[in-house]
Amino acid sequence: MSTATFSAPSSWMERAIKVDLVGCGGTGSEVADALARLHLVLLALGHPRGLSVRLWDGDVVSESNVGRQRFYPSDVGYNKAEVLAARFNVGFGLNWCARPEFATPRLLDGAFSPGQDLLVTCVDRASVRVEIGEYFRCKRAKGAVPDQTAREVMWLDFGNGAVTGQVILGHLLTWKDSTGTRLPNVVNLFPGLPDVDDDAEPSCSLAAALRAQEFGINACVAQAGISSVLTPLLTKDRIGHHGVFVDIAAGQWSPLQIDPAAWDFMQGGSDSSNGVKRRRRKRPR
Repeated sequence: MSTATFSAPSSWMERAIKVDLVGCGGTGSEVADALARLHLVLLALGHPRGLSVRLWDGDVVSESNVGRQRFYPSDVGYNKAEVLAARFNVGFGLNWCARPEFATPRLLDGAFSPGQDLLVTCVDRASVRVEIGEYFRCKRAKGAVPDQTAREVMWLDFGNGAVTGQVILGHLLTWKDSTGTRLPNVVNLFPGLPDVDDDAEPSCSLAAALRAQEFGINACVAQAGISSVLTPLLTKDRIGHHGVFVDIAAGQWSPLQIDPAAWDFMQGGSDSSNGVKRRRRKRPR
C-alpha cells in the first residue's frame, strides 16, 4: 500500500508546462500523440497554457517503421521529430518545435531554459538513460543547481521489450532531503543499468521488428504512463504511484507505489528486476 502521495510543482499549474520528449520512434511517437491530446484535455479543464513540447530525434522514418510506429508511407525518408511536430502543429494548432538530432545530456542541459519542467525519454538503449542520470547526478553533486525551479524538473522514462515494459516518473535531480517527497528516477531504481548490453541492430523490415517485439507493446506502455501517471498528476494534482509495470502477455498493469520500502527493494534486487532483464534482450529500434 502506498505510504505517500506526490503533487506536481505549483508552477506547472500557472503557465505552459515545458516538455522535452527524447525519442520519437516506437514508443516516442505514441507518447507524442498522447501528449498532443493531453494538451487539449488540460486546456478544456481550465489550464492556462497546456503543454509546450520540444521533440528530439536524429533518425528518419524508414519503411519498417510504418505500421509499427505512428508514421505513414508518405513520411518515409523524413526526420521523425520534424514529421510529428508538423503533424500536431497543423492538426491541433500547436506551436511545438522539433530538434532533428540525437539528444545528449549536454545538449539537453544547454537547451533547458528557466522554467523547464519535464524530460520524457523514450529510448531503446540503457546507456542513454545512464548517461543522462550520471550527467545530472554530477551536476547536483557539484552544486550546479541554479534555483528551486531546476530542483523540481521531473524525468518520465518509458522503456519496453518484447512483451513487457515500464514507466518511471522521478526527479531528474534526485537527492534525499526533508523538504517534501522526492521521487527516485529510473537510474536511481535500477543501479544495474550500466551493465546492460545495448548491442542491438535496427530491424530491416516490419516483419522482423514484429518478431522481436509484439505489436501493441509500445502503445500500451505509452498509455500506461500518460493515462495512469501524467494525466492524474496534472488533472487531479495528486498521485499515489509514480510508475507502472506492463506485461501484455499476462494482461497486467502493476503500479509502482510511492513507498521507500518498494524503492529499497528495487535498488537491492535490480539485477533480477523486469527492467534490467528486459533490456538484455535485443530489440528493434
